[in-house]
Amino acid sequence: MDDAPDLANALGSTGGWIWANGWPCRCAKAIPLAALIARYGPAAKLEAVRLKMRCETCGKPPSSFTLPSPGKEPDPIPLDRVPSSMRRYC
Repeated sequence: MDDAPDLANALGSTGGWIWANGWPCRCAKAIPLAALIARYGPAAKLEAVRLKMRCETCGKPPSSFTLPSPGKEPDPIPLDRVPSSMRRYC
């Protein structure tokens, strides 16, 4: 049985977005989960999605996803940190 988190679980645990970070270019992006679910489906595993993602700046995948910190992170999603290709999902 595979207990790896999927996009549907992440959506239920967050305000609808996650951080993609650890890019070689050192940027951090706010990723709307609706964009990932639309592309990969709600059952897609976070790790599989992470490996498919690429930074718009450096072209590399992120090293990790991080859930927003309740009370510390903006709610809703910080639009200035959303990749341009995903802004329509915000």
